Amino acid sequence: MPKKQTDAAILLLFICSILLLSGADVLAAESAPIAWPDLSSDPKSEKGSSADAALVIGISDYIFLDKVEGAVSNADDWREYLRQSKNIARQNIGFLTDKEATDNVIRREATRIAKLAKPGSTIWFVFVGHGAASSDGETGLLVGVDAQASADGLDSRSVRQTDIEAIFNKSQASRVVMIVDACFSGRTSEGKPLAPGLQALVRPTQLKAKNKTILMTAAKSDQFAGPLPGAHRPAFSYLLLGALRGWGDENHDKNVTAEEAMDYVRGVFVSLVRGRSQTPELTASNKQAILAANVSEEGPDIDAMVRQKIKKDAPPAKPVQNNSAQNSNGEYIQIPAGTFVLSHDTARYYKGIKLSANAFALKKTPVTVAEFQKCVAAGKCSNKNFDIHDPDKPYDGRQCNYNRGAVWNNHPMNCVDWYGAKDYCEWIGGRMLTEEEWEYAATHNGKTHLNAAYPWGDSAPDASKANYGQSTASGSTSAVGKYSPAGDSPLGLVDMSGNVWEWTSELKAEKGNSYCTVKGGSWAGDVDYLRVTYNGYATPPTNRNGFIGFRCAK
Repeated sequence: MPKKQTDAAILLLFICSILLLSGADVLAAESAPIAWPDLSSDPKSEKGSSADAALVIGISDYIFLDKVEGAVSNADDWREYLRQSKNIARQNIGFLTDKEATDNVIRREATRIAKLAKPGSTIWFVFVGHGAASSDGETGLLVGVDAQASADGLDSRSVRQTDIEAIFNKSQASRVVMIVDACFSGRTSEGKPLAPGLQALVRPTQLKAKNKTILMTAAKSDQFAGPLPGAHRPAFSYLLLGALRGWGDENHDKNVTAEEAMDYVRGVFVSLVRGRSQTPELTASNKQAILAANVSEEGPDIDAMVRQKIKKDAPPAKPVQNNSAQNSNGEYIQIPAGTFVLSHDTARYYKGIKLSANAFALKKTPVTVAEFQKCVAAGKCSNKNFDIHDPDKPYDGRQCNYNRGAVWNNHPMNCVDWYGAKDYCEWIGGRMLTEEEWEYAATHNGKTHLNAAYPWGDSAPDASKANYGQSTASGSTSAVGKYSPAGDSPLGLVDMSGNVWEWTSELKAEKGNSYCTVKGGSWAGDVDYLRVTYNGYATPPTNRNGFIGFRCAK
């Protein structure tokens, strides 16, 4: 394999390990652990079939790779659940941890378990550990305990996910349930390729026999499988087990389907996880297949967990005049903590669910040219990340504001890419805003989220409220605050709709390409784009055009 792919594979495993070891990417700081329920006890709620068989693998202590903290604990909980609640005989459960879990032993145990399965039975397969993309990009690798930190080492000491599927599909079992809690991504935490020319994992969930296999994976192939918020154990396999114990019984019929279980896990991720994109995936011909019957265990109160973290970790409130704070980098509006109903469809499965938000401060206006100039002068913002006005091109279709003259210094900084916006926010001690936080702040009135169509309310946009395509013939941005107060949000946020689209914090990837969502509409955009709930549009993070700007949060 080329050296670039070798280096990329090593870096991938390092990044996945860091994410699994750290809880720093959750909604609130980890000053105190979240009290997640103990899953080691038998819920005594259902009895499965003694004809079933299972193979459970948990690898925490890799010989040459970083630890996956909590992997063995999760695997042990799954073994006890399958033995007690599913009534699977001890001899029909293969259980491999740490040094036992080499690639050869995994294949041998999978073959043994496949032979034990009887007609009409179910084979359960659970893997918790490191994952990587196969060298051909066709599937994921379940990394063996003795795999070395090189591309050749990974390929030679790991098991292809599709090989396990093939072994079980040859069995007499009627159903195979595969649960894979591993990281197969081939990109960095910022969404960039790990190395030029690295082949992406293009078909991570392709099944050999869709009518027989139910495959449940921790994340999309371009994402990271991270830790349980507030705890040091892999999130996906823990939450999925809780869902089957009854937490995921959404319709309260005491049965949990595959789709119900996955929807529960996704909902927890949307409510609690920040700083990473992790969307578990379900591949099955029958997503309504019942995986747990006669269950009644209630799960933890996720909303209460979020409120607990908000109360404990939010910084002390600072007295501010007119609900705002002033500093040399602009005025910031305090956005209080609270809950709201997600109306946009960023999280595809969760439009309409209730989310919780921590308290934060948001810049009153988009970052202006004058403010951005300070970052450039300090050497913290690079001209590699933005374009300047070209006087030889009075109209180039973008209308870049930087270097356009003093009259433009109070206009939004545009023609800056996502990386340049991120550099600026971090330079002032702030951060970028998530899509959900943007929507939450846009119509918050200090007490509650109003869920209005526009920052100013539900009345239609006009030329007094926003700078957008149909409202002006100027063909450019406007000075920030020009449409204030008519177009302001209830808390006084300026230009949340119109003037410039605004970068949000989360980079995503699809089919090997990075993209980010921008919100709010622009001076050249259609009126429909001004809606707070409009999902923006996806654009590469390297895009530098005159329609996109940004604002920062703290």
